[in-house]
Amino acid sequence: MGSAHARQQALASRGSHGGSGMGGSQSLAPLAVGGPPPDAATASTAAADSGQDERIPVVFTWTHGGQQVYLAASFNGWREQIPMVRSGNEFSVVHELPRGVHQYKFIVDEQWRFATDQPKTQDAHGNMNNVLDISNYQKFQAGMAFERDATPPNFGQHIPDPNDYTLDAPAIPLVLHKSPF
Repeated sequence: MGSAHARQQALASRGSHGGSGMGGSQSLAPLAVGGPPPDAATASTAAADSGQDERIPVVFTWTHGGQQVYLAASFNGWREQIPMVRSGNEFSVVHELPRGVHQYKFIVDEQWRFATDQPKTQDAHGNMNNVLDISNYQKFQAGMAFERDATPPNFGQHIPDPNDYTLDAPAIPLVLHKSPF
């Protein structure tokens, strides 16, 4: 299994807007009571892409236990929590985000927590949040590597000489003859 940060960056190519492929549409519930919300003034900074409203699917994962885990983030103003789907000891959810820098936290059994194994930052109020920068994210497209190279790769078939199959195997070195094994 790769690192959680790599899984956040690596995405399955899914064209449906808002669909996570995890059993239906995502439902958003109000924030849990009892935990102080992270700095609401620290909103996501979306990069200006000359009018382009491209959304990038991002996989969020929590691997540190719990019974119920939700995602709260700056991309929705910390106002809503997104339920995460459990698979073994890992919780995950796919959410489409605009380009930019986004901060997020996990609500694990009604306690606000950040993942220590994912990139983190401290906001103006001293709260520690996880951070995700997808400002310069480039989607993978099949054939991109070949377009950069001027010459396409050469494929062929090499037929070995029939005499290569009739040669004797090399002699065993004397050192191996003395081995007790």
